[in-house]
Amino acid sequence: MSSQPPYIWKIIHEVDSFPQSFKAPAHIPTSFQVQQVSRLLSQKLVLSTPDKNSGVPDLYCPSILWKQMYTSFWKNVHFQKCPHLSAQSLLLYFKHVFDVNNWSKFGSFNSQGEAPYPYIKRKFKDLSRLRGIISYFHHPLKDIYFKAAAGLMTCLKALDFFHTNLFNPFQALPTMKLLFLQLHNKFDS
Repeated sequence: MSSQPPYIWKIIHEVDSFPQSFKAPAHIPTSFQVQQVSRLLSQKLVLSTPDKNSGVPDLYCPSILWKQMYTSFWKNVHFQKCPHLSAQSLLLYFKHVFDVNNWSKFGSFNSQGEAPYPYIKRKFKDLSRLRGIISYFHHPLKDIYFKAAAGLMTCLKALDFFHTNLFNPFQALPTMKLLFLQLHNKFDS
């Protein structure tokens, strides 16, 4: 057995003695100080993190945040406006679709679920850009969506398909037709 270089022994010793010898540097605030600042700032600002949750705090002025969300979602032509739907009526609609399609054979409906809601985060790579997110974390059909996505991914992985990159919008339909034909041939359905 060869002997380890001295720097390896030093690292091993530092790791072994870490819990007993660790002292927080003076410039790192205590958890109490972080909680105090958080409480103070949350009365005036919205606290968040950039999209990859790198541990970097991100502070938003509530007025600017609302304007950005309004522009990102409510004024965006790619989102359908449904002013007649309340959160409760949307949840009733989800339950109706679940029952009518007999989706209980695939998964469960979370009656304690919540309607999806939009929010934005700044992009970590470029803080001047925003990432719009629709949260499905508490969606009542989350179990169904998860299983459907897993099934679709299994089918797609079974295909020997070179890629699904679209270099212009006109390639979408032919690409989807080709994928469907390959799925049909692969699973003979």
